[in-house]
Amino acid sequence: MRVLVVGHAFFPESHTGTETMMLRLARHLREFGCDVAVLAPHAGKKLPGSDSLLYRESFEGLPVFRLVRPAPAGNFEHEYFFSLKDASLARIYEDLMEDFRPDVVHILHLMWVTGEVVQSAKKYGARIFYTPTDFWPMCPTYQLLNWKKQQCQQHTAADCRDCYVAERFRVQRRGVKMLVKAVRRNRMIARVPDFEPIMQERDRYFACLFAMIDMVVPPNEFMKRMMIKSGYVRDDVPVIGFGAPVHDEQLHPPSGKIPNKQGKIRVGYCGTIHPSKGLHVLVEAIEKDPGVCDVLEFDLYGSIQDMAYFEDLKGRIGRLNAVRYCGVFASSEANQIIRNLDLLVVPSIWHENTPLIAYTALYNKTPLICSASEGLVDIVRRHHGGVFFAPGDSSELVSILQSVARDTALPCRWSNQIVDVKTSRDFAGEYYELYKAVIVAEPVAAGAGAELMSGSITGRVNPDMCER
Repeated sequence: MRVLVVGHAFFPESHTGTETMMLRLARHLREFGCDVAVLAPHAGKKLPGSDSLLYRESFEGLPVFRLVRPAPAGNFEHEYFFSLKDASLARIYEDLMEDFRPDVVHILHLMWVTGEVVQSAKKYGARIFYTPTDFWPMCPTYQLLNWKKQQCQQHTAADCRDCYVAERFRVQRRGVKMLVKAVRRNRMIARVPDFEPIMQERDRYFACLFAMIDMVVPPNEFMKRMMIKSGYVRDDVPVIGFGAPVHDEQLHPPSGKIPNKQGKIRVGYCGTIHPSKGLHVLVEAIEKDPGVCDVLEFDLYGSIQDMAYFEDLKGRIGRLNAVRYCGVFASSEANQIIRNLDLLVVPSIWHENTPLIAYTALYNKTPLICSASEGLVDIVRRHHGGVFFAPGDSSELVSILQSVARDTALPCRWSNQIVDVKTSRDFAGEYYELYKAVIVAEPVAAGAGAELMSGSITGRVNPDMCER
């Protein structure tokens, strides 16, 4: 079986959760006997001319097709849709399909790759699977956070417009206060086209893509509900959770935590340094009671995506005892680092989509103190793996830390309750069986697949949108 794994970025330039899952999926599928390659854009690299380029390289012996695209140019609408659709990529992807000849195209993210890969794969006759790793089909910023970095409740065209304007102001370094004034006076917004038809077009385009995909498989129940609410899937689609990324030598998890009778309780943060990941909530909680540092020590890991945000936190961290920023660790080191922690804090303020670090922690019997974000609640409750606090609530978080400081046996008791955590190999194995089941079914003609989706989709898809 030949499988093409598709995502919006890949190693070594980018190594967050989606890329890690792409790598583990590809490697495990090779263990099962599949011929696997990866398709991903070259992060941060753009052509000076007008034509896109696809070239082949390898990463740790895995074939990787790299896409390089020209910088977006033209009117607002073209720029806004540049990461989603680009008819000029059709020939490139058609040649790729003929060259690699995939039986399965498994998509984990379409950003920058664009929906053209779906149309080309369907035209070629490959079976298409899609695992949504964030909320990009529903939200152009992919996190369902508004411009104030709060959870977006309504997700209207006006909300999307305000996020777009806010991002433009941030790029221009003009500040949020000026943004508020501009919004109130309708300045700058007047120069932005009406978002209602733009968002309707975006929604219709995604609906068309989902109608061509053989199977959309959400990784958790919350994502499934969101996809159903958006009309992209019907309510009987399966759910396949991610699993902890592991290497062969790490397939046997520890039996539990050993009480730390000497030294401090080891608390960690492992995630991107970005406001949506909520590291500031943890720092604020410690600032409210620095005394917890007499019993707890905090090691903070993560790549920096927002330097201004990091610089602010860095100064505050420097004034706290037993709190240190430890930089970034290699993916091969993740299990050992997590295993050496007594607790892992996941303070995300966005909904999350079951971050892999949560699976890694639970697999290594390291309990979580995490925000009650929808994507985290499901996995923690299912595996009895920790405690929750309200997203963004540093007072509730410091109360939990104080409880641990008073009763240092708590992490061990929580650890001993963790059960049945799957691995990335289990995740790949479930998909491998799914591939085989779908491939042996009757062939799906090019452009078909809408019968797999809900009636609300097929009723509002314009077939002309799928034509090049």
